[in-house]
Amino acid sequence: MTKKKKYKHIFFDLDHTLWDFETNSNQTLFELVSKYEIDKVPGFDFDECVSMFHEANYKFWNAFNRDEITAEQLRHYRFDHSFSKYDFNKDAIRDQFNEDYLSLCPYKPNLMPQAKDILEFLYSEYFNLYILTNGFEHVQLLKLTSSQVFHYFEDVFTIKDFGFKKPHPQYFKHVLHSINASPHDCLMVGDSLEIDILPAMALGIDGVWYNPKKTEGIIRKPTCEIVDLLELKELVYM
Repeated sequence: MTKKKKYKHIFFDLDHTLWDFETNSNQTLFELVSKYEIDKVPGFDFDECVSMFHEANYKFWNAFNRDEITAEQLRHYRFDHSFSKYDFNKDAIRDQFNEDYLSLCPYKPNLMPQAKDILEFLYSEYFNLYILTNGFEHVQLLKLTSSQVFHYFEDVFTIKDFGFKKPHPQYFKHVLHSINASPHDCLMVGDSLEIDILPAMALGIDGVWYNPKKTEGIIRKPTCEIVDLLELKELVYM
């Protein structure tokens, strides 16, 4: 018996949902702290630095998504916070370090567990797949290309396309208009309840919260919560 599709269009966030931001960032940071000899600074601890980087990245990306800081401030604040405990001339390398990070990191190919498998499955089942991201267009396109998943997607929507960012409802409305889709024909998959899932659901789009770390959510619930991307195989059919 042929299964009936529940959706025609599936929207994916990119970072932390398909592209393994943590692993790729850690590899890039390892290369750069060696290049700039930060690893020789007295008391330097790479694991501590990485932890501070991801803490800062989460905090300042959320501020950027809320239009509280600019992209340039995001990069500078993230750098300053990551190395705040270490005594070296940060001003001398900040700009070049950030430039190197943005040049190197998107070429890292690591994906989240089962990401390629679920994309191959959905693509072979003729679902229309899209990327919805707040990341910068040229960076996100590099990530998709270097991780060899670009070909699975019908289109990639970034803030450059509309002038709005997730979670702004106008962002999702523009996506629906661009692909001529009704909300009930679409599914949003992402790692952030606040940025990806709940704003989509507010417009009638079902939302699957990808939560592999089993983080405690806020009171409002997604349509569904998964810890493994392969769980989508069952959720996309009636």
